[in-house]
Amino acid sequence: MLLSPQEQHIGLALSFGAARSGWREAAEGASLELAVPLLTARGAAPVLAGLVPAGEAGPLRLFRCPGWLAGVAVVPARFPLEEPTFEIYRHVFAAVRGLHLVRLWNYVPAINSMAHGVENYRSFCSGRALGFAEAFGVDSHRQMPAASAVGTYDETLVIAFLATEAAPRHFENPAQVPAWCYPVEHGPRPPSFARATAVRVAGENWYFVSGTSAIKGHATIGTGEIEAQVRCTLDNLRLISTTLGLGPDFSTPGLQARAYRVYLRDPADQALTLRWLKESLLREGDSYVCLQADICRAALGVEIEVALQAGA
Repeated sequence: MLLSPQEQHIGLALSFGAARSGWREAAEGASLELAVPLLTARGAAPVLAGLVPAGEAGPLRLFRCPGWLAGVAVVPARFPLEEPTFEIYRHVFAAVRGLHLVRLWNYVPAINSMAHGVENYRSFCSGRALGFAEAFGVDSHRQMPAASAVGTYDETLVIAFLATEAAPRHFENPAQVPAWCYPVEHGPRPPSFARATAVRVAGENWYFVSGTSAIKGHATIGTGEIEAQVRCTLDNLRLISTTLGLGPDFSTPGLQARAYRVYLRDPADQALTLRWLKESLLREGDSYVCLQADICRAALGVEIEVALQAGA
């Protein structure tokens, strides 16, 4: 499910901290290694049992288990990123035809750097938006699931997805402008994602909260003030938890696993961020992983995503 720092599945494993993003082949299956430094981790994240290889579709490697399809593309970056991103998303939409996207992870090289006069994240957003528009037309925002986009430290573009047979529900944060409605000051085409997605598959409820940062409306909060940004980020997480019907702290009956992934621009902010997370949302038995990564906006220092798995 691409959620833990070193979670082993049948046919697929994920690890952070590689010098270069890419695949490592082994007798037990493929290992996806990401050039995102691992700072610390606790516990095991939710997993999809029995995930097995299911072939390839263009740059995508596909994996299946009952009710789910996962896919990962790992390609050398070509700058500007609009065209290669658009090409990958074309393959994603072809691969999931007849299914529903519920989660996307995007690892964008040098996310805040400029190429051909455009920031790499904004160029990436243009390619992603063009892909959604081509696949779904004027109502493409209705198909946008939870997602994250953070930087990596090599020149490899990695895009991963989860899709299901069951129809998901997508949610927005009442204190934030939907990302797909951002004004042009944030780029020529807005980001393409919902703030959260919920889906029920094979008797289990899954909740995916997008990468969440210190944004209210569409404005960045607390520039240069990490404590203010952590407070704002946690407030946004509480709001989306309430919107999902999980109360203010991601509590849900039948909870089997709850996992947080924390991205920090500056590793020195780890202690403060974890202290606030533990005082606010993190509970005994929850898992978390802290990673060093640049965030989609250069003024942001922290981003947190959440995944929950619950039975009936």
